[in-house]
Amino acid sequence: VPDGFGCDEITSEPVQWSTGQPAATAAAVIWAIGRVRPNTGWLPPEMLDEHGFVKVTPELRVCGHERIFAIGDVAATDPLRASARARADGMLAHNIRAALDGGTLKTYRAPRRRWGSVLGIQPDGLEVFAPSGKAFKFPAWSIDRVLMPWIVR
Repeated sequence: VPDGFGCDEITSEPVQWSTGQPAATAAAVIWAIGRVRPNTGWLPPEMLDEHGFVKVTPELRVCGHERIFAIGDVAATDPLRASARARADGMLAHNIRAALDGGTLKTYRAPRRRWGSVLGIQPDGLEVFAPSGKAFKFPAWSIDRVLMPWIVR
C-alpha cells in the first residue's frame, strides 16, 4: 500500500481502484497494510528505531540484547519488513540454536525483488498479483504436482 493511502469508504461493494484497473469482487477482502507503526509501545524505547520498529542486527538479534531476536512486521530489517515473508524464520531458528550452542550465526539479507500479494490456494488454483496489480494464475493441477513440491521441502 503506497504511503499516504487512505480508504475512501468501507462497503460490501466491489473494491474500486484509483489505478484504473477493473474493480475486484470477492466474498471477503482482507486488507493487509504495510508500513504502519507496530504495536511496540510497551517495549523499552532504546530497543526501538525512530518509527517504533525493533532495532536488530543483521543476524536478527535485538540490538544490545544478544539473547533476544526479532523478525517480521515488528523488526527493523528492511523498509517492507520482508523477514517473515522471505522465510527468514528458518534462518532465525538456526541463529537461535547457534547462539545457544556457540555456533556461527547467519546474516539476513532482504530480498532484492518485491512480490505483490498472493491469494491463498483456491479450488481453481493459486492467483498471484504483481506489485503492478497484474494477476497470474497457477492452475489447480500445478499446485500439488509442481508448486508445493518445489516450495515445501
